[in-house]
Amino acid sequence: MDDWTIRRAVPEDAAALTACFARAYAPHAHLPDLPPVTRGIGDDIANHYVWLAERGDEVLGGAVLVIGPGSAKLSNICVDPGAARNGIGRALLRLIEAEARAWGAQAVTLTTHAEMEETRRFYDHLGWRETGRSGNRVYMEKSLPG
Repeated sequence: MDDWTIRRAVPEDAAALTACFARAYAPHAHLPDLPPVTRGIGDDIANHYVWLAERGDEVLGGAVLVIGPGSAKLSNICVDPGAARNGIGRALLRLIEAEARAWGAQAVTLTTHAEMEETRRFYDHLGWRETGRSGNRVYMEKSLPG
């Protein structure tokens, strides 16, 4: 049984969620062209759909979904390395997909880094497909059947 839950983030979660993103991306900090993944989490909470996974007061992961006219983009997602392989990433992605579908999106897109091979394999395993590349950016998409 999972001992964590997922809920919508509130403004007071910004610092803890930012710290979680920092821990999750720390092993990738050396990658060239990695965008600033911890910048603007408070703004994301205020302006987009942000969820976090938590156990008690500990933030274990988070995801940011940006909804636009006819589009849905997974802007950011993380799982704390200490909580990896507990289904948190998969659960956050299912939630993102369900929310995007509820908004009428036919697909969800994301951008990842070319050198984050394990991450790309994870997305591939869950039905995402690569749609293009530009430098170190890898663009992916997952269709959302109605």
